[in-house]
Amino acid sequence: MFQPWRQVVGLIQLTRFALALAVVSNCWLTVFIARNFEPLEGRSQVLMELPLLVALLLAAAVAGGLHIYGFALNDVLDARHDRLFSPHRPIPAGQVRRSSAVIVAVVGLLAAILAAAFLGQVAVLLCILAALGVLFFNATGKFLPAAGIFALAIIRALSMLIPNPPLGFIWPIWLMVTHIMATTALGHILEEKRPRLTKGEIAWLATAWAFVTAGMVVYMIWRSTILAYGRPFIWIGPAIAGGLFILISAIMVRQADEPGAPRRVIGRQYMRLSILWLVVYDAAWLFAAGLFWPGMLHLVLFSSVYIALYVMGPLRAAMGPKPGYRLDGQA
Repeated sequence: MFQPWRQVVGLIQLTRFALALAVVSNCWLTVFIARNFEPLEGRSQVLMELPLLVALLLAAAVAGGLHIYGFALNDVLDARHDRLFSPHRPIPAGQVRRSSAVIVAVVGLLAAILAAAFLGQVAVLLCILAALGVLFFNATGKFLPAAGIFALAIIRALSMLIPNPPLGFIWPIWLMVTHIMATTALGHILEEKRPRLTKGEIAWLATAWAFVTAGMVVYMIWRSTILAYGRPFIWIGPAIAGGLFILISAIMVRQADEPGAPRRVIGRQYMRLSILWLVVYDAAWLFAAGLFWPGMLHLVLFSSVYIALYVMGPLRAAMGPKPGYRLDGQA
């Protein structure tokens, strides 16, 4: 009776559909900035010739396609490992076949490239580079904590640039890169993932972040966008959002350090919130730029993400207990 629902929920789990909205939000921010904020030299002619709705749909297809490709590829490559350590995942739980997951990954990648083709040749190149970055992360990067964290940040930066490659105002991309590198490193520590992040790797990450920051600052100085086109107040919203998240991070770290605290559970909750918080940054940039309705759209996206995440719990419960394995061999 519940078999169709098992397949649907399995596909949602495979693609982490709810978290995909955060990636879509980042790309939509680029579209809104390009069309309402950037001067002519910072706008893609292809993007500007498209109706707004079409541009948003194409950006969503690129972002969503890359996201689906990445997570489906991750589960395909980790299927054997997950049978022992994560039997609740869609493939080992029998909700999605491994061959079906491969098809989902390929379709996601092709959808992203096809949508990028409507945004111009440079957009296709950036899409392919992002896809190669995803492949590197899943095949190698996730086993090298510092390199994997850095790769994730760069992949997201490339994704944000796809809708409008000549973007000049890249402070939002810098904030996103900074947020992902910092929170992913902290989440890795809280969840006690292996291999552990060493002090040397943390120093390497800090150095890599400094080089990326310097490169972005030099680029914006060259493009005369360092001061946000004379709009200093645009930083107020993102600064408030960033300060609030730092406070939340401090509270969650303190909770994780308490004796007997479920450290790994708190770490997973922190990582989920950190990814979704990128939507809050996007809304903050838009509100500060005077784009009220786009900002409201992003907040609605953020709310829908949370609803989707919490609805999945009751759906899984309705389908009965999920298969599991015990190391001691007992049923």
